[in-house]
Amino acid sequence: MALCAVGGVIGVLVGAIITYIVDLLPIGPPATLSPVWVTIGFTVSCTIGLVFGIYPALEGLHPRPNPSPAIRVRQPAASGEPAVLPTGKIRFKPSAAAVHH
Repeated sequence: MALCAVGGVIGVLVGAIITYIVDLLPIGPPATLSPVWVTIGFTVSCTIGLVFGIYPALEGLHPRPNPSPAIRVRQPAASGEPAVLPTGKIRFKPSAAAVHH
């Protein structure tokens, strides 16, 4: 939370500096810094930091199953028998005739 708040403050300061520079330019409309948009920007920054900080922390609380059985795939026989994936789907090995037109 502290890191995203610091990022929000830095973003607001950069926005204020850019607004000041644009306001000094002789062309274009006058630039102003609205407290509403400062509040919205800071709130969005903190919300993003909370969401992307809490979600991985909650994911870390629950142990994941061992992925090694899901990675194993039965290899097809030389006769062109299809490989059966752990999901139950079938992966076909291309025949030599299909590869070499």
